[in-house]
Amino acid sequence: MINEWNSRTSISQLSSQWKKVRSLYTKQNLLLLLYNVEGLNTHVADVDSLLSTYHPHVCILTGVGTAVNKNIIFPNYNTIAQAGTNAYGGVMILYQHYIKCKIIEKTLKFIIIELLLSPNPIYIGAIYVPPSSLPPFQLISKYQSKPFYLFGDYNAKHTNWKCKRNNTSGVQLQNWLETAGNEMITPTKSTSRRSESIIDFGITHDASGWASEVLNDGTSDHFPILFQSPLAIGEGSLFRKTNRKIFKYFLIVISEYWRSMVYNLDEQTFFSLFPLFLSSLWDRCSTYEDTTKYRPPWPSELVLLAKSVNKARRAYRRNKTKNKLDYYLSLREIFMDKRTHFLQSKKEQKMNWVTHGNNIWKFVKPSFHSFTPPFRGITSGNNKITDKEEIVGILANYFENHFAEPKFDDNNNEHLQAIEKFKQIEYAPSIPLEQITMNEVLKEWKKFKSKKSSDSSGTSAPGRPVQQFIDELDALLQNLHNSIPSITYNRKINQTINQNIPDHLIGSSQSQTISRSIHKKKKNYHRLIKRLKHKFRLTNTVIRKTDKSKVFHIGKVDDYQKKSNEYMIRTNAYKCLGTNDPLPDLIQRTNKYLLDLRLAKWITQKQYEQLCIKTDEVELAHLYYLPKAHKLRTPLRPIISGLKHPTIKISKFLDDLLRPLFDKMAVNTTVMSGFELIKKLLQWSKFNMKQETLLCTIDVTDLYTMIPQIEGVLTLKKMLDFLQINKIKDLKVEAIIRLARFVMQNNYFKYDGQYYHQVREGAMGSPLTLTIANCYMFFYQFDIVRQISNSSGLYFRFIDDIFIVINWPERHFLKQIDRWNKFDENIQLSAHVNSYADFLDVHIENKDGQLFTTVYHKPSYEPYYLPFNSIHPIHMKKNIPFAMLLRAIRYCSTFEAYLKEKSTLRMALILNKYPGKFIDQQFKKVFLKFQINEPLTKNNYNTLRQKVIDTQYSDKIPVDHTRTMFIHFTYCTSMKAFPKKFHALWNKYFAESPINEIASVLGTRNVDNLQRRLVYTRQY
Repeated sequence: MINEWNSRTSISQLSSQWKKVRSLYTKQNLLLLLYNVEGLNTHVADVDSLLSTYHPHVCILTGVGTAVNKNIIFPNYNTIAQAGTNAYGGVMILYQHYIKCKIIEKTLKFIIIELLLSPNPIYIGAIYVPPSSLPPFQLISKYQSKPFYLFGDYNAKHTNWKCKRNNTSGVQLQNWLETAGNEMITPTKSTSRRSESIIDFGITHDASGWASEVLNDGTSDHFPILFQSPLAIGEGSLFRKTNRKIFKYFLIVISEYWRSMVYNLDEQTFFSLFPLFLSSLWDRCSTYEDTTKYRPPWPSELVLLAKSVNKARRAYRRNKTKNKLDYYLSLREIFMDKRTHFLQSKKEQKMNWVTHGNNIWKFVKPSFHSFTPPFRGITSGNNKITDKEEIVGILANYFENHFAEPKFDDNNNEHLQAIEKFKQIEYAPSIPLEQITMNEVLKEWKKFKSKKSSDSSGTSAPGRPVQQFIDELDALLQNLHNSIPSITYNRKINQTINQNIPDHLIGSSQSQTISRSIHKKKKNYHRLIKRLKHKFRLTNTVIRKTDKSKVFHIGKVDDYQKKSNEYMIRTNAYKCLGTNDPLPDLIQRTNKYLLDLRLAKWITQKQYEQLCIKTDEVELAHLYYLPKAHKLRTPLRPIISGLKHPTIKISKFLDDLLRPLFDKMAVNTTVMSGFELIKKLLQWSKFNMKQETLLCTIDVTDLYTMIPQIEGVLTLKKMLDFLQINKIKDLKVEAIIRLARFVMQNNYFKYDGQYYHQVREGAMGSPLTLTIANCYMFFYQFDIVRQISNSSGLYFRFIDDIFIVINWPERHFLKQIDRWNKFDENIQLSAHVNSYADFLDVHIENKDGQLFTTVYHKPSYEPYYLPFNSIHPIHMKKNIPFAMLLRAIRYCSTFEAYLKEKSTLRMALILNKYPGKFIDQQFKKVFLKFQINEPLTKNNYNTLRQKVIDTQYSDKIPVDHTRTMFIHFTYCTSMKAFPKKFHALWNKYFAESPINEIASVLGTRNVDNLQRRLVYTRQY
């Protein structure tokens, strides 16, 4: 705009260049809906659904009944109603807001309105003729000479409009039509559900060009009819959207030019040119945009619910029983809640649109007064002049004096200088103004920034402290993230690390140092990672984190694909769907299934709203594999990642209900950690450990994918029966089984460009799958556990891994395992029986009747821990040597095994750059925690170890989420002082505020590591 102004040739030319023409409205054929509702009070949902679906310009309702006395509002429509003589009498006309019309006549069961169409208006009417009554010919005849269209329920039957027989009203109407020369607009098929008669139609002076369609919607005994006319009606209006800031700013910039033009142009030219320029400037700062309707068609589930409400009401009216009344009222409550929520969401959408710079009122409001009184006259001194001629004279004199040559004093030098300047510009056709620069534009534009809100007294608005806190917190975080650790600190850390690493290990260590030399050129790690990814793509290589470890595994894509195919064929658990995306259908089926359960009262309204899903919240799961590097030939573990799968809400909901019950039921046969296993083994071995005692570990092959879905779900029912539970939190057992079956039968995922459906058991990654697998195994192992217990043995299971210790002959033991393998064709056991066993992270051994335990490291174990120089909070690094040494004491049954494990641990920590002094400090904390004041020796080791094992821990206090706020920040090397500064900032703004009653807990987020940057599970 600035460039256009600077390069103008004249104001007239610039105005014509900036002028915009508002586009003409689009035209549509007039669409009319006719519907006999048989009592609007019972069919409001039907009408609302039809209006939302078809958007007719005019809707005529007959048989409205007593609803004419109520103020029933349909969004985007105006209403005209007229009462009738009986319960199904009365008519109503609805027309869209932007349509202009006026009422011509309203009488009993009859309305005529004038619709202002271009070029000529038309007359549209609504009529209801009760059965056994004649149409009001005297009323209709008044409009014969005009373009009229009268629609309604005439209750008139005649063979001429495809009725099987005639009635009196039909014969009279046919005779009148022939006499008056009028025509009918009739549907092509029956309009009544109870007969094959056409009794809802229209009468007009000219029926040419009209078309109709009978809709199979609604719950009334009459079908709704959609009429399309040949008449055009304007639609799709536009509104002018103006950038008021630019408009105001531009006027300020050029105001000096227009002030000078007052003295260069005569008044007529000025007052014709200036309004033209203002109008064109307004156009230049504006755009014409389509109006947005904030009432799109209802969602399908709401339409279905509306129909169900009407059916339930009709069923109750036919047979008034308490059950049907309760069913209708519950449906109606659900419908009203859903409808209110839907309309509220549309209002919020509109308000969001308004708040994003589309509300012109916030720009023009400062220029308006709340009330401007009418013009009463001109005040002169203490008098008020009200005479019109006198007022005109005063204004005319003021106008002439304003444009007259200014009067001056010859003795005043300033007056003389002003007159000289006036004469210089008086005849100048165009003042040579300086060009407007962009710097000036930016400088002026900053003045238009919105000011911070304040109330009428000038004090800060209620949200001001919160905003100030957020601003200051952002500044604090920015400063900390941008700060560089001191060189002295870095050197000190590096010296401490190097002093504790043997010389022959320093050169071979692969860990990074913390900016060993600030002056060295910084490595471009982003570029290195990018090159690595490129090499992976070129060589057809895939990188994954190994199963149950932190080590990376690199393999070929073809090898992964081959093993994937073999796994799918072996388990026969997946059905390929090709490239047909099942997500849209799954979303619809999930919501419909939940709605059906709600309508049948299997779930509550709160549960229905909790489990319902939205289209923009979900996505299909995807399959990827984790390599089991610790096993022969590196088999793959399938993981189906479905954090946003349509059934994940139901899965989590059921798992939260059922998992605590299973844990309670299986507490004696399940172990969750190696420490728990050792405590139970120590207690058992005191009286039962013998020289011939056998240890056995059993692996269940493909547990997640080998359990049939139906049998798996039924084990949940078996568990609840076993615990004698009929209901969990207002949810019946039958509802739990229905929901669980739906989750298990609707596991879909994508892999390698193809879509799959899991037809056996559940997805490894779904919360409910683990609970079902555990329940299935619990009842499978029931007889096995009883057999082991009767032989004074121990049986424990952790998901698909089983541990047994028993005093049986080996041959007998192996025969029993073969027998167990025949219990269930879906469960295959792979056993290892010997005098030693490795279970979880514990190595267990029978040494001549004595229990020996130590820490078990898998063959794929690497001495890798979190590097000391990594960007993580120090408490995480302190916890590693503390927890590892505590595990060594608990697991190692002999002092020699403890020393070996401690030495291995210390070396691994040193290789990961942990300072020796730091390691010793954390080791000492272990002994301080358990009040051990003497060093461990061969003589006292067993006693002190037993003290550590027997120490009781207090239960973890549950977090009150209603009074606790978790705040996470991304941690970096300069964030050590952040917690202290954060709490100081918090107390500064909220120390005396009610919000201070909420405890603020700081948590850290880690920066992206190699796994996040290199491993993409969606690629293959």
